[in-house]
Amino acid sequence: MRIAIVPVETDNYDINNTKLFGMTSISYLFSYLEKYFPDDEIFPAVDLRIILQTKPDIIGIYAPYSKYFNKVIEIAREIKEHLKVPLILGGPHITYLPKSLPPIIDVGVIGEGEETFRDLITIFKDDKYFNEKNLNTVPGVVFHYKGQKMMTDKRKAIQDLDSIPLTRKFFYQMPGNWVPSMITGRGTPYKTAYSVSSDEPVRLHSLERLINDTVDLITFSSQLRQVPILDELFIYDLARFKQFAEVFADGKMSKYIKFEIFARPHELTEEVCEILKHAFEIKILNIHFVSSSVKTLRELREPVLEEDEQLQVLERCYRHDFNVTANYITI
Repeated sequence: MRIAIVPVETDNYDINNTKLFGMTSISYLFSYLEKYFPDDEIFPAVDLRIILQTKPDIIGIYAPYSKYFNKVIEIAREIKEHLKVPLILGGPHITYLPKSLPPIIDVGVIGEGEETFRDLITIFKDDKYFNEKNLNTVPGVVFHYKGQKMMTDKRKAIQDLDSIPLTRKFFYQMPGNWVPSMITGRGTPYKTAYSVSSDEPVRLHSLERLINDTVDLITFSSQLRQVPILDELFIYDLARFKQFAEVFADGKMSKYIKFEIFARPHELTEEVCEILKHAFEIKILNIHFVSSSVKTLRELREPVLEEDEQLQVLERCYRHDFNVTANYITI
C-alpha cells in the first residue's frame, strides 16, 4: 500500500525564504506508521504531480494553520478530481474545530494522530473503505454521515512518548525551507482557554531521548543551526532540565547547535537563566507572558505574576543577553 502525507504549512513551497517548522511533527507520524507498516510505502508530497504519478492508496493531509485552510480544501478538490482515494485530515486546525471538516475530506483526526492514523490505515487495509460502522470503532475522529458531522469518543493521549520513534529522513524528500526542530514533551500544565493541547496531560520525553534527538539534529545538519523547540516544556521538569544541561555542556554541543526555546515567566529564575546562558548558550528566548492583567491570568488559570514581577523577569533576561520575544494575548 502507498500512503502519502501532504503537509499544508504554506501556499507556496517554492519560496526558499519561508521557514517551515511542521515537518518534525509529521516525522513522528511517518516514523510511527513505518513501525507498524514496514512493508508499505510511506512518503511526503507537496506537489500534485507527484501525488498523481505515485497514485497513493490513501492520503493524509496535515494542516497546522487555519490561515491556509482554504488551501487544504483546494488541494483536496484537486486530488479528488483525479484519484478516488480517501483523504484524512489532521493537525491543530481540525483538532480545535472538528465541525469544520469539509465535505471533500473523508475523515478528520482529532488530537494526537499517530495511533488514530494507524487504526484508520488498518481498517482501510482490511475493509478497503470507510463507513459509519468501522469509523465508529476508532476513537478521536470526525466524519460525515447522512449530512451530519459525527464525532467519536476522545482518544486517550499517548503516555510513553519515547515509544514513538522519530527519524528526520523525510526532510530530505521535501521541497522548501524546512527548519529542523525539536519536541521535548506534549500537553500543558496550564488549563488555558486558548491552547489546543490545554486538556492533554503533560508527558515528557526522557533525558535519554533528548540526548539522542540532539545528536540526531547535529548529524542531520552539516552546519550550526538555530533549532526551535516547539513545545513549552523544556524547563518544566527542573531535574531533567539540569541533567540535560550538564550533558549538553560536557559534550560541547553548543558548538553545533543552538536552541530557541519557549518559556513561561515564572520559570525564568536566576538559576534557570544562568543555565540557559552558560550551559546551552541560548540566544533567542520566547516568553509567553499571556497578560499583564492579574484578573485575566486567573481567568485563564495561568500562574500569576504581578506586573512588576513580569518586568523583573524581562530585566533578568536582558541582563543575560537573551534576545527576547514577549507574547501577550489581548482579551
